[in-house]
Amino acid sequence: MKKKQIIAIALLVLGVAGFLYAVNGMKRISSAKEGVEMITSPFSDSKVGSAAGNVLKGEASKYDTQVTILLVGSIALVIIGAAILIKGRKKR
Repeated sequence: MKKKQIIAIALLVLGVAGFLYAVNGMKRISSAKEGVEMITSPFSDSKVGSAAGNVLKGEASKYDTQVTILLVGSIALVIIGAAILIKGRKKR
């Protein structure tokens, strides 16, 4: 195998692994948000309950940006890896 093909396959594998990890992270964050909503909804009428709910939702949302960046980056790795593989095959 050529060096470019090995790099392309490595990028594809890393991209797919990152994508799966990001999707799993998004599911866990969503589940945490639903749990917070379920627990805090009976207390949302009071100021203290509402404030506590907002703090907990903020903690559950803390990693949204990082997971989104991981998702976009992993998709980019898959596209780059696939492009390198396709470009390498057309030259033959």
